Amino acid sequence: MQTSWSRRMIAQVFPGARRLTPGEVVTYLSNFIAGEGRPNDWDDFTSVDISDPELEAIRVEAASIDLPVNVDGDRRLRMLLDEVRRIEQERRS
Repeated sequence: MQTSWSRRMIAQVFPGARRLTPGEVVTYLSNFIAGEGRPNDWDDFTSVDISDPELEAIRVEAASIDLPVNVDGDRRLRMLLDEVRRIEQERRS
């Protein structure tokens, strides 16, 4: 779990919300579910706001899932992944 101190430090290094695409959010979620990616990717994803409101809602929900992830948390992550894939597909159309 991340402390408020570390969140403040991240906010100082990365001021403001990040601009991520749905595809980038898909990558964060799918890598985390598969146990892949770089060691700090999940913390980076869950700790910094996203400027897109739909993707930010997904980030906030993902950040609320307790670690280590249990069966319910895994189900929720997979639902979020499905949701961001839907958003990605909608925006391509």
